[in-house]
Amino acid sequence: MLYELLSNSCVACDLCASRCPWYPVFKPSQRNLGIREAVESCTMCGNCVLGCPLKVPTHKATFERKVKGLIPNDLKKLRERVEEKGSTFGIKMDWGALKGFPLDERAEWLVLPGGFDPLPTSRNDFLALLWTLRELGVDFTLSTEVPEGFGNFYFDYADPQYFKKKAIKIIKVAKALGVKGLLLSECGADYKVWPRVTSYLKIKHDLRVEMAVNLISKKLRPRHVVRKVPWKTSYHDPCGLSRYNFLTEPPRKILKIISENYEEREPGGRDQLCCGGGGGVSLSEAWKRRAVEAVGRKKVEQFKGVEIVATACAKCKSMLLTYSLLLRGGFRVHRIGYLVAWSMGKPLPPP
Repeated sequence: MLYELLSNSCVACDLCASRCPWYPVFKPSQRNLGIREAVESCTMCGNCVLGCPLKVPTHKATFERKVKGLIPNDLKKLRERVEEKGSTFGIKMDWGALKGFPLDERAEWLVLPGGFDPLPTSRNDFLALLWTLRELGVDFTLSTEVPEGFGNFYFDYADPQYFKKKAIKIIKVAKALGVKGLLLSECGADYKVWPRVTSYLKIKHDLRVEMAVNLISKKLRPRHVVRKVPWKTSYHDPCGLSRYNFLTEPPRKILKIISENYEEREPGGRDQLCCGGGGGVSLSEAWKRRAVEAVGRKKVEQFKGVEIVATACAKCKSMLLTYSLLLRGGFRVHRIGYLVAWSMGKPLPPP
């Protein structure tokens, strides 16, 4: 009842508009009206709610429309193809590449890879994250029965029932391994969903849910650092971490430990402008191309003069790197796990 009241309270004052990564191409009020292109482009980042005096949950209205089928056709086709493989991109995790890390063993934590982690472009990032966790003394395991956390299926593919099916299996595997918690890889989509599966889907469990970056921030100390990142570095807050879960300080704590020259760029924290890739935009080639002009120029301007943009989300990395390459932003983009592993002495190509 409260949600319906709030949703119907939009008066199109557009005070929220400047917070939308797509503004002025699209405005949140257009999504409340159900305009197809405005809905399809919505990343469901939730920033519009912070700027709304009535706190109208535009992102939730968008999600409900997407569940009913208002998603791009190329995203629908991609969703149909991944059923056989059971992963976001239809690519299975190469468990052989993870040799040396615990698989299907009893541990304190079960690490859930993100949807991007099986991709060749993300493999080194994921390996670096696992290496960092191990070096910091985290007791974890992976499961060959769990290829990813499946958060992308909930929001990007707008398929909560498929996510529910996978989540129930993951919880079953976790209990069989005797773990106490689920440790999420650097994936904002997973962190949007997993901390609230009970409220979203009525799935009850007693497992802790933690983000790997948050756990690293609790364990990393200056003594672990053998070389600092020398380039001017800034941080992009993923929506799933900052707006959905208020996780803004731990990544900054890490970067200040490992960087010689860390610099904040506004807006940051919960006010961060979305990378433009959520809600399936990064999975739709048509919308990703449009995001370059509509969103990319804003992000390139935000990080002008920065040499490395760090982020704690693989999707954000993909979008920001695309913008920097196509719009000559001049900055490199890295996931925090990679930067930490490099600073701790793992033999990796310099960031």
